[in-house]
Formats: sequence, structure tokens, C-alpha cells
Amino acid sequence: MVSEFKELLDRLDPTQERIHSTSFWCQEFLYTHPNHMQTIVDLWSKSIETSNQKIALLFLANDIIQNARNETLKAMFQFSLPRAITVSATNPGSIQDIRKVLKVWDDRQVFPRHIIEEWEKICERAESQGPKSDRSQLTYVINLAKKMKKLKQAGLAVERCQGEDIRRVAYAEQKAREEVIKEIVSAMKKVYHGDLNVSIHLHKINEKLNKIEEIES
Repeated sequence: MVSEFKELLDRLDPTQERIHSTSFWCQEFLYTHPNHMQTIVDLWSKSIETSNQKIALLFLANDIIQNARNETLKAMFQFSLPRAITVSATNPGSIQDIRKVLKVWDDRQVFPRHIIEEWEKICERAESQGPKSDRSQLTYVINLAKKMKKLKQAGLAVERCQGEDIRRVAYAEQKAREEVIKEIVSAMKKVYHGDLNVSIHLHKINEKLNKIEEIES
């Protein structure tokens, strides 16, 4: 099933025939295998990240959602759509097509109005910022690498430190950790064109940093 759906996604193009046939395959498959709804949505989400047919994939989601026999499937797509719209909107030529889909959803009340307004804001921010440059991504990688190195050095200093200096060194390590977290959160906001509605659990980011430190040590 996974390989077959991946092949359908890889062959997808914006023609109605291809979109309808792929959507029909999904509907028939989910009718007999309803427990695989999340798998279908996850595969679609991963595909839109790298595909050069992002708008076709958005059209496919529209067709699947509007013909879905189960509201749960629509809810699953709703969770993935902010990211999908964000990556699709990085191409300025696609924003008009995205807005057409949003208008259909608004006119037919597929999603609540306040949700569609949030997705429209993603398009507006993408328009104002223009296409993402490779240079800005490289700058982020360099900055994060520098701060990770500083955090590692601070951690080693804590291990070597003894006596009264331990409090000062531990404080420096904590500040270095906070700088790395700020850099990660900043990057997440940029990915979503500033639209970060999910809550950021800092302790989870700390756990990830600890794992990175364990690997590097």
C-alpha cells in the first residue's frame, strides 16, 4: 500500500484526471482500511515537502477532503495543512492557486472561517517576504553551529570546574543553552513565515540538546 500510494504521488500532476484518479484510489483504500488514515496523510505531508508538484498535491488534498466519508480524515489534514501551505507559498507563482483552494473551502464551509483566515495570513506573509534564499538558510546553519559549539565548551567547563567557580560556570552553560533554544525557535518561526501556533515545550528542546551532546561526547 505504502509503495503504491508513493508511486501515485510521484506521478501526480495538476490535471483533473490525475487528481481525481488518485483521490478515488485513496477513498476506496480508506473505505476498506480506515485505520490507515494517518498513514495516508503522513505520506502526503512528506511528499509535499520535497515535490515540485506542491500545488497538485494541494489540489489532491482538496479533492480527498471534500469527498471524505469520515470527518476524522479532514481533521488530520487540517493539522498538516499549515505546513503544506507554507512550503507551497515559498513559490510566489503558487500563491494565487493556494488562495483559490482557500476560497473554495471558505465558500463551501469546509473549514471554519477563522482557520482559513490564518492560512490566508501565511500567503500574505509569504508574498511580503518573497522567496526564501539559500543564503539565509546557510546563515542560520552557521549561527546554530557556533552556538552549539559554545554550548559544548560551556558544558565541558562545568565538568572541569570545582569549588566556588562552579556557580559562575553553570550560569554560563545555562545561558549558552538558552541561546541555542532561541535560535531553534527563531528558525521554526521562519519556516512558518512567523505563524507559530503550536506551543513550544522548552524542556523537550532541552532533551534534544542533551541527546546531541551525548552523541558528540
